[in-house]
Amino acid sequence: MRGMKEEGYAGAREMAKFVEHQWGWDVTVPELITERMWNETYEVYVKDKHDLGLQEFFEENPYAYQSITARMMEVSRKGYWHPSEEVLKELAKEYAESVAEHGVTCCHHTCGNPRLREYIAGIISAPGVISTGTAVKYNKEVLSAAGKGGVGAEEVVKVGKVMEEVGVEEGFPVSATPLVGVIAAMVILLVIYAGYKLGGRKR
Repeated sequence: MRGMKEEGYAGAREMAKFVEHQWGWDVTVPELITERMWNETYEVYVKDKHDLGLQEFFEENPYAYQSITARMMEVSRKGYWHPSEEVLKELAKEYAESVAEHGVTCCHHTCGNPRLREYIAGIISAPGVISTGTAVKYNKEVLSAAGKGGVGAEEVVKVGKVMEEVGVEEGFPVSATPLVGVIAAMVILLVIYAGYKLGGRKR
């Protein structure tokens, strides 16, 4: 990871890809990816358990960090990972504060995913997770990216309701590109394996 840090944005992108690939394997071969692996991913990338200065690094590469934290919340939302309430609040806080400060990254699992937006809204609308000012900025950035205007301070308390009103057709299209790559790789490996087995029988 130190080497990836030295590569700047390219390294941050590789970190985000790691989390995406872990998710891809969890979907296609769920017995390979455990709760412990996701817990470790959270501890390494969000809590910086190895003291690598990742908080400062991701401040310079916020969109990779948003991709990582949003993906982890999506994994939880879909029931592949069951973190504690405190972990979810921390993920939502980190994501919302990054969006409020830097704007939103529109990767396939954020802007084009109204269910995740609703899920995050439900977490950050709880008292004490984020400040009112952060909530206002977050709403403005996310709804603007989804083709809506910003919301006023009086609407922050209703953040969950506001998010529900953003329809799928009004967001960005959802892409399954990373999963397609993983599935394609698995198919190729199966074809090679089948060819090897058939070749062995002919001998």
